[in-house]
Amino acid sequence: MVLMNKVRMMYDKKLDDEFLPRNCTARSRVLQVEAPCVVSNESVTDVVQSDDDVKPRAVVDSMCGDSVMIDRQKALILGHPVSPDNHMFVTVGISSISRHTQDYLNVTLMSLFLAMTREDRRSTVVVVFLSDLVPRVVARRAERLETEFRSEIDQGVLQVIRAPRSFYPRLKNLKLNFEDKPRRVAWRAKQCVDFSFLISYCHGMSDYYLQLDDDVTVKPGFLAVIRAKIRAATEFWVYMTFSELGSIGDLVQGKELLGLATFYMFFYEELPVDWLLPEYSVLRGQQGGVKFHQPSLFQHIGVQSSLADKKQEIIDRFYESFKQHSADNPPASVFSSIASFSGFNADLAYGPAGYFWGGPPKNGDIFVVVFHTPHRLSRLAIHTGIRSHPLDVIGAGQLDVSENLIAATQRQVKCTKFETIGKFSNGSVDVFIPHYYNREVQCIRIMITRTQPEWVLLREIAVWLDKSTTISNNNKTVGNNNKTHLISSEDRLSL
Repeated sequence: MVLMNKVRMMYDKKLDDEFLPRNCTARSRVLQVEAPCVVSNESVTDVVQSDDDVKPRAVVDSMCGDSVMIDRQKALILGHPVSPDNHMFVTVGISSISRHTQDYLNVTLMSLFLAMTREDRRSTVVVVFLSDLVPRVVARRAERLETEFRSEIDQGVLQVIRAPRSFYPRLKNLKLNFEDKPRRVAWRAKQCVDFSFLISYCHGMSDYYLQLDDDVTVKPGFLAVIRAKIRAATEFWVYMTFSELGSIGDLVQGKELLGLATFYMFFYEELPVDWLLPEYSVLRGQQGGVKFHQPSLFQHIGVQSSLADKKQEIIDRFYESFKQHSADNPPASVFSSIASFSGFNADLAYGPAGYFWGGPPKNGDIFVVVFHTPHRLSRLAIHTGIRSHPLDVIGAGQLDVSENLIAATQRQVKCTKFETIGKFSNGSVDVFIPHYYNREVQCIRIMITRTQPEWVLLREIAVWLDKSTTISNNNKTVGNNNKTHLISSEDRLSL
């Protein structure tokens, strides 16, 4: 609250008439600004070396409705512009500057693209802003990206941009807030300007904008989780985040980018960039603080900071790679009689990332997976608990299947007669279904068979479909390889 009041005071002060050009009108004030601008043709050296107290022209101009739009054609150095007829779901923005010892950008991009499905690539564009001010450094890094990610560039998934030196306001003689040294203040202020340029470039490309750092790894299936969270949102939001660290994983409504770009420029010397977005969201009317969705979808891997001689060995406490299998998991709905905690819903356990967390469970509590259409199955695996919560497992439970759904509401699911195919041991059950079980399944049920004081963290529901074409019921073999699947007595299906 103290910080919010300080921002409001600075905001009101900067809007005072003495700081506004006489031809500005109310419509051009920060949150109603039509577009961020590019400053004059002065070089960044001239601006940085200026010692006067005149407000940076970028800030003054950005408060006027007649601001100049960023020239995307001049900014783009690799890739193809997004066609106005091909509006994307999300733009992933990465601002990157070279480090003295190690460059993490290629690792980040490789992790990002590997985490995307073919369908994801059709609705996503990744924009990398090379924010070095030395042209030869930008050229060298762009050449490396072109070599490593030629396919993504050709497919239109990756764009690489740079900013004109004239975009930057002065970065010397800034306010020394938070007892920081001038070099750190300048580094922090430049980050605000970098982000302003990047999101200005990305404005209008997509419905949503996702901010990443250039030194992260990405959880596979992250976009499926983000889509689900967007669909589940019931209150007005400006941004939500999928990481606890800084500006990593911040998802912003696409329509907010121009206002946010101006806000960053407006306060570029006042606050760190990762502090500005929460304040902007409050000014825009988002209630309830930061909407942080766990588990995190992105993990910080960088040790060498973009600030020279600064190391930051920090990791996201809520990121954990806990999916063991690469299964088929056909489209389905997931129900649970156990109340979930803070958005850790049951469908996350069935999806590509995330987990269910809630409880404590009682005898008879259930999870039910209902396929949209029945399927023949070859294997089912259920796993509970993770390294940070090893006791949150199903202590006693069974795995059941049913052929058909009868009815389903938000509170109740009714299927035809269930058959038990496995029992939990050490928090897991893994069942290979024999091929002589020649029936389709539509409902899978996990049933708690003993009340327990510990919560349940259901991290994975993995389903494999039976894709075999040859089944020998007499010999109980798979295909033509004559290898018999042996099922233990407690796991044997009722025939």
